[in-house]
Amino acid sequence: MDVSFSINNYYKIMTVISLLFMLVMPIGSVMAQSMLGYEIIKPQPSMFSYINPTTIGLTKYPAQSGVNDTTAGMVILLPTYYLPLSYNFSAGQFVNIYVWSNQSISIYLMNNEQYSAFSSGQSYTYIYEAGGSIIERSFYISGGGTYYIVIDNNNQGSAFVLYEITESPSPEGPNFPMGIADYGLALLQGNLLAYEYSTDMFVGEVTIYNASTAEPSYCPSLEVEPGNTWFSTQLNVVILIQTANGNTQYYWLQDVVRFNSQSDQFQVLDNIWNDTGSTSVINSALISGNGGITSSGSNVFYYDWGIEQPQSVSLPFTIYLVIKVGLNSNGYPWAAFGYSINGQTTTWYDNVTIMIPSNYASITVSPPNPLLNRYVLFNDAELVVAGPWSSECTIANTLGVELGLYFKYGDYLVPIPYMWNFGMHTAESILNASSISIGPGMAFVKNGNEEPTYIMGYFALLTIYNSINGVTNTSIVTPGTPVKIGEPEIIVFNNGTRYVLQGYVINGSEYLSAASLSIVINGSTSIDIEWVRQYMVNVTSPIPILVNGNATSNYSGWVNAGSTITINAPKYYALNNKTRLAFQYFYVINYEPYYTINYPYNLSFTIDSPMAFTATYTRQYLVNIVSAAPIYINGSAYTNYTGWVNEGSSLVLTIPRYYQLSNATRYVFNGNNTAITLTVDEPEELSINQWTRQYLINISSQYPVNINGTTTTQYTNWLDAGSIIVVRPSTVFTDGLLLQEPGLTLVVNGPMTINIKWTINWVLTAALYAVVVIIIVSIILLIRRSRRTMP
Repeated sequence: MDVSFSINNYYKIMTVISLLFMLVMPIGSVMAQSMLGYEIIKPQPSMFSYINPTTIGLTKYPAQSGVNDTTAGMVILLPTYYLPLSYNFSAGQFVNIYVWSNQSISIYLMNNEQYSAFSSGQSYTYIYEAGGSIIERSFYISGGGTYYIVIDNNNQGSAFVLYEITESPSPEGPNFPMGIADYGLALLQGNLLAYEYSTDMFVGEVTIYNASTAEPSYCPSLEVEPGNTWFSTQLNVVILIQTANGNTQYYWLQDVVRFNSQSDQFQVLDNIWNDTGSTSVINSALISGNGGITSSGSNVFYYDWGIEQPQSVSLPFTIYLVIKVGLNSNGYPWAAFGYSINGQTTTWYDNVTIMIPSNYASITVSPPNPLLNRYVLFNDAELVVAGPWSSECTIANTLGVELGLYFKYGDYLVPIPYMWNFGMHTAESILNASSISIGPGMAFVKNGNEEPTYIMGYFALLTIYNSINGVTNTSIVTPGTPVKIGEPEIIVFNNGTRYVLQGYVINGSEYLSAASLSIVINGSTSIDIEWVRQYMVNVTSPIPILVNGNATSNYSGWVNAGSTITINAPKYYALNNKTRLAFQYFYVINYEPYYTINYPYNLSFTIDSPMAFTATYTRQYLVNIVSAAPIYINGSAYTNYTGWVNEGSSLVLTIPRYYQLSNATRYVFNGNNTAITLTVDEPEELSINQWTRQYLINISSQYPVNINGTTTTQYTNWLDAGSIIVVRPSTVFTDGLLLQEPGLTLVVNGPMTINIKWTINWVLTAALYAVVVIIIVSIILLIRRSRRTMP
């Protein structure tokens, strides 16, 4: 949990966390004492209304007060924001800076040029710098002029800042009235809390055990009467009035006891200041009481009355200061001022009526709000020790004063719920004094180092964080409140998500593993309800696969969010008869959307949602195709194809009609179909055996010959291996000669190139010529014979 309060995730303050616990402290629970006839009960969260701190204007403007050369203020600085404060300082003076914050911040003292660079985001320098959550420094100003004091929140969280700036001729510390104050602001576990409440009566209990004070010769921010041994304890509150015409007015009521630390004498007095407008003005015609209107200078007027005659007492001395308000029968607001020495009966020494018709009048405590644009911005209640009067300061040499601040709630008195140890509204101050908490609504003021700060919150901040929905519920509870939390061990949602209760973590360290928790809240407590988010993961597969190392074909289980699931699927799973299953991809349903993971078949997956994995396999068959000559299968040439083919896939076989080998040899496909589409739905054994080897035959002859029935002089043809070539014998007569070739018969068992050889057949040629001669002789003889026989 961020130690600073968060603006973007401002927690809503609730009196009760619904269904988780119930407050058991009844409103009548007393603190075993009474005061002025009223029982004192413990504060309850329901007595107060809670406000978002970002709505009260402190994130935009500071709420300031100051007297003479001092400025004190409160502001909320968002992350990376800064507050610039401009001053005209005199040469040779010291600038005294006191800063208190709920987280570490930085302060810078800059001149005009340095601040200009800083505010414009440029590289900058500074005269002095300091950092921390409590800063008390005095810086020397060598040259007069305009300077800037910059309070810078350079952190991730928002910072609540209290500051005081004083100019003096020597180093000085902070200069506040010290005691108890309720500003409607508190810090619980570093978170800023804003709240408000109203009442018709406040009581301040003051016990002086010892005191030795004296005003110094110089006070850096206030007036002095050197040597004056009087100091004051002041009960100061604000009455809010709603007038009949709809206006809102604020008046600062002071019930003061002055005490002379040398003679142990006291006086009581009261003042009323108008905090409404730009200056304090009270019309004497509209106010009625024992006192009258007095000016403090600069046109600031206030009502004043007091018992002048000092009364002597012995220490320890206890006095109760009482302020009560209301509306009279005429609708006029009134304020009664009283005191009590015995704690039982009250002496009402002044009753003041403001004669303005009104509908409402109540003492109000609420956070300072600069957006109201009032004369004084604080609706606080203060019971503080300070200088005696007239904006004077005093120094505590020895001091022991016990204070208790209570407001009336119904018929009871209740200690204020939260305490700061300084006053911002009171004009007087005390040096060398500190205030510490000693109980609910009670503080002890003693001499020592002055450190204005937040000192106590009676209530405890209970923060319950439920990781099931990321919601933080924050409430204010009374110490001693029992808290019971019961959660189901498992919560299942219908989208495949569930939460398993692990237990409870208390204040970030103590762990309780149980279904229910029962504790008593004694201080601010954080409770984390720890759940483990799990998602339903399903893994299915047609064959056994490994899920987180275990073989299964159907896995279903709850898996912690952010954990890893490992899935090992075999790449192939063999079946019988030349059939197998081949991994394709994981089909993943992430509810929305779905997608596929096709790599790898072994994976590790971080589970960040409900998921379903399906291992997808396809059936494959072994296909063998052999061929004497290469054929094309899906575009690639094979003579011996062996492969696993997805079921239903097609193999396109393209068979060339001829396949040419070297040295005049080729294959010729004798089948009828040279384009075959094979749909694979079972194992296949296919042989392309319709091939015939052929050889190129070349036969040439000078003269025509008959080759396998064809007469030609040039025979070229592809013939099947083993076929017969018959060249019939031939005879030709040329150039007076008879030429012949003997013919031949060949078995084709390879490429052939043959040149037919012709030879002269002398026998036939001689016989031919003999016949011719005989014929010629015969003809001649025949002719001669014919001549002899002619008449």
